[in-house]
Amino acid sequence: MLYRRTGWHCGICCVACVGAWLGLWLVGSGTASWAAEPAGHAVKALPSLAITPPGAPPSPASISPMAREIAPILEAAAEQIDVTLLPDPEKARADLLEALTKTEQLIAIGTPNGDAWAKFLRLDDLHELINSDRPSFSSLLEIEANMRQNYPGLERAAIVELRRAIRQWANALKYGRNPQQTQRILRARIEEAKELLDNGAPFETEIHPALVRVMTYLTESGQATGAVRQLRSNFSAPNVRAIVSETFANRIIGRPVEQPSPVDECILGTHVVGDAFLRGNLTLDFVPSDENVLADLTLVGTMTSINQGYNRGVVLKTTGVSPVEVSSRVRISPTAATTERTSIATRLATQIHAICHKLRLVRKIAKKKAAEQKPLADAIAEGRMQRRIRTRFLGEIQQQLGDLNAQLQGGPRPELVRLGFGRPEMAVFSTESAAGTTVVAARADQLAAPADPPIDRAPDDGVRLQIHQSALDNTLSELLAGRTIRNTQLDDIALQFGDEVPPEIQQEVDGDPWEITFSDLHPVRVAFADGQIHISLQITRMIGKERTISNAIVAATYVAERNDDQWRLVRQGDLVTDLPTVRSPTQATTLRGILRAKFNEILAEEIPIESIDLTEVMPNLPILNLADLQADQGWLDLVIQ
Repeated sequence: MLYRRTGWHCGICCVACVGAWLGLWLVGSGTASWAAEPAGHAVKALPSLAITPPGAPPSPASISPMAREIAPILEAAAEQIDVTLLPDPEKARADLLEALTKTEQLIAIGTPNGDAWAKFLRLDDLHELINSDRPSFSSLLEIEANMRQNYPGLERAAIVELRRAIRQWANALKYGRNPQQTQRILRARIEEAKELLDNGAPFETEIHPALVRVMTYLTESGQATGAVRQLRSNFSAPNVRAIVSETFANRIIGRPVEQPSPVDECILGTHVVGDAFLRGNLTLDFVPSDENVLADLTLVGTMTSINQGYNRGVVLKTTGVSPVEVSSRVRISPTAATTERTSIATRLATQIHAICHKLRLVRKIAKKKAAEQKPLADAIAEGRMQRRIRTRFLGEIQQQLGDLNAQLQGGPRPELVRLGFGRPEMAVFSTESAAGTTVVAARADQLAAPADPPIDRAPDDGVRLQIHQSALDNTLSELLAGRTIRNTQLDDIALQFGDEVPPEIQQEVDGDPWEITFSDLHPVRVAFADGQIHISLQITRMIGKERTISNAIVAATYVAERNDDQWRLVRQGDLVTDLPTVRSPTQATTLRGILRAKFNEILAEEIPIESIDLTEVMPNLPILNLADLQADQGWLDLVIQ
């Protein structure tokens, strides 16, 4: 992904993924000063935040076939609601206590190290909430989110299970305490989605978020499991796709080869020593496959050698030359990378330039003997040459594939497990001129894409990266849902993902304290429609020294513009702010000003997209530039060349 960092201001990466650890970008120009204060809100059944679309004019949506498929599923979901199946808070509490006990055993609570872990995990606070008559929903989410950071140890199974149990108990409290109210709200959410379908609302900006809300409510409350499966099956297409052209792949893999090697062997009683040199070019050719990436790696070149042979005092001075073509087919699946067949073709020609010995008779006999043995000696030499080239060629390929297999065959990366992500569902494929991968970035209770991206071809020389808005919604929800970010934590967050704290982050850490809590439902919404990128941030609470803002929405719409090969994202108008719970116009005006001041740096008026230079890690790779950007039908389509 192309980006430029100026401070912590990122280009397309920021706009496409804004909100991923959003606190890292909350720096600078706000006029309000922010101070942290503890959250203490008791759990209410289904706390609701009114969510409005980002404010861009709706686009025409030709979704009538989809409406015909989805509407009956929603009707079935409403009929399948059964309050007797709502999660039981007491059972969830017991499960949480069991998971908490296992975690305390894991960290060896009572030891210095165990007590330090308990303090970091906030286990005392968790015990207090478990024993409370009115546990704070926001505090539960904050404790659970605190366990999803990039620190070694947080990937341990007991801690992962504790996170799950906290979330399960929070959901049980949210939905199970007032079954009748839950039933009314679930049916209201379903009805809202049906009305949007019936009215032909824009899919990307209105219908898709409404369906995600329905899916979230139903899965968290354990309702309408049959309808949930049907809904998920209608939105199960991959939501991330990358295609690389063969030409571009050869810029990375293809290279000239210059390999010197010593010669030291015995052929028909003659000890041959010297130097050989292989000069050629390595190329890659993709082979069509629907379920794997198949590629032929081929080295075409010439082997030359200068040698001397020693046999009972006779010295033979020789040269050799042979064309070389060695090829190995590589098969890459989502779980393994292997080599299949390796072939080599050569045609060795040698020439004896001199036979040295002090006696003429010996030289004459040696010349005759050498001529007689030359065909057999050449055949032996060529066979050994082929084995050496083949072994070295295959060994280098397998060394590279070994690193790849370690990633493919291992479990999810520890960093992802710590943050709450599992291994995504992945598929790969290749054609005659390109190779690609598709990813379903969605849990079983999340929606993926409704269909494949509208563009499925690879660029002539580059990479096409396609991201559906659901991939970002799902990822950012996992990272930010219910999370509270304080300015005093920004340096720790920066060090979790980098080697140093940028000066502007440190300045924010040292400044007036503040905290922001994101909504537990859709903290960041992204939509791609009609050439526009819509972003909205859902904030449950924003606490400062002088004011507290509750239930706020900050939104912006961008379009991509190109001027003299320079791409930039240009915001359309001012930031859109919504305060659905504020009734006073005067207070709303003041709070909107505070929100705009704080978020105007993040959702900036213009965001340049500049080149990226990866030549330090990939010397063969030229400087990359964004060649095209399209946002439509829920997909962000990037061509990088």
